[in-house]
Amino acid sequence: MGLPVPDAELTLSEGIVNTELLEWSLRVTFTGSAETVQTWMADAFGEGTNGLPVSEDGAPISPRIAPEEVHTGMRWESGSNPRDPNATYTVLISSDGTDVVVAAARTTR
Repeated sequence: MGLPVPDAELTLSEGIVNTELLEWSLRVTFTGSAETVQTWMADAFGEGTNGLPVSEDGAPISPRIAPEEVHTGMRWESGSNPRDPNATYTVLISSDGTDVVVAAARTTR
């Protein structure tokens, strides 16, 4: 996926899988202290980065994050693995900065 593994317990689940497009998706979630999440964000995206603000409930940030999961006050980031641009991810962080969802996908298109 191209992101560092956080110092937290991870939960992995299957996301959207579209076999017609030869595409897979997975979701990794974790909870940690706000400091743990900030440290992970700095490791993943660089010092001083804490994500883009969500401007409204249900704002579309990724086809892999359902609109009902997105709320004002949350922050998000997206990108791709520099070694594999077809492996993309979106990160959604709760408004209190302790809950993180990483939705990752890869397509062979």
